[in-house]
Amino acid sequence: MVKKLVLTMLDQKGSESNVAARANYIQLWKKVGLNVKLYSGKALEYNNYLDVLSSNKKHNFDLWISVWSLPPEPTSYPSYISAPTSELNYGHFTSKENDKLVAQMNSQKAFNTKYRIQQMHKWQQYMQKEAYVVPLYYQYDLETVGKNVKNISADATDVKYNLWDQVALTK
Repeated sequence: MVKKLVLTMLDQKGSESNVAARANYIQLWKKVGLNVKLYSGKALEYNNYLDVLSSNKKHNFDLWISVWSLPPEPTSYPSYISAPTSELNYGHFTSKENDKLVAQMNSQKAFNTKYRIQQMHKWQQYMQKEAYVVPLYYQYDLETVGKNVKNISADATDVKYNLWDQVALTK
């Protein structure tokens, strides 16, 4: 007797488009032979979803859908999503190699830009092999600023021009 593989997906309640996207994923997975059911039989209210997702207890789900905002400085991203002590490590992924790579990106040596870039590339290669998080899509947000707005900059490192109390509207 062959036991069918059933995966349990943790997801949160959302808009009609979220419901449609979730149904589409489940339908596409079914086409390739994966039987995917929802955790507790339904999408959870957001706070319950976060409680289950962030809990360090044994997880009764195999995959989950969530969103992240990426920080402007790319090497801080690994610390957010994969450091063992990070509250945003929703996948609860840990490994000695990952911890080492994240630490190298945040070490004193990382003040050297070339070194920091090399360490980021090493981490990215490692994560591609591990694939514990698989992005489904990326979304870019664009903000337009008229000529009459001053003291704002698109350069995320230009802190003096990105403080909201400094932004002004001119005539």
